[in-house]
Amino acid sequence: LSSITIAPSSANVTTGQTTQFTAQAHDQFNRTMPSVTIAFVSDNTTAATVDTVSTDPSTGIITATVTGRSAGTAHITARATDGATTVASSQATVTVNEPPPVVSRIEVSPAASLINRGQTQQFTATALDQNGQPIVGASFIWSSSNTAVATVDANGLATGVGFGSATI
Repeated sequence: LSSITIAPSSANVTTGQTTQFTAQAHDQFNRTMPSVTIAFVSDNTTAATVDTVSTDPSTGIITATVTGRSAGTAHITARATDGATTVASSQATVTVNEPPPVVSRIEVSPAASLINRGQTQQFTATALDQNGQPIVGASFIWSSSNTAVATVDANGLATGVGFGSATI
């Protein structure tokens, strides 16, 4: 036993997602060694944990499933032993990101407006996540329920067109 490879060299996941790393042991002639025991270790189990390890006995490829636990970075190392010698791989890096916020509601302001024909009213929108927090950088597509009464442009500027009511 002289070396062990780990692949990929890096991975990105969001909290709760998994990724896989594979490792394979080699002798001094770079031949694979299928009967070697390989263990995977995370240096930051707060960010990522090694949850399951499976072996393909015919190829000697060991696959580890790594789960992102919280935002941060962890280095995954594979260690191989043949009983007499222990070798560690270079480290693979897993970067864990928080999942993007989910839009749970949109607030439009003003909530109601009277617009005469030919006049305009600027509307603004705020996207809020599941915790009621504004989502910075959210984009909106504006529309009118009745374009014979009011139209609205891509920036939320409504123009009165005719008599009646419309929802923006």
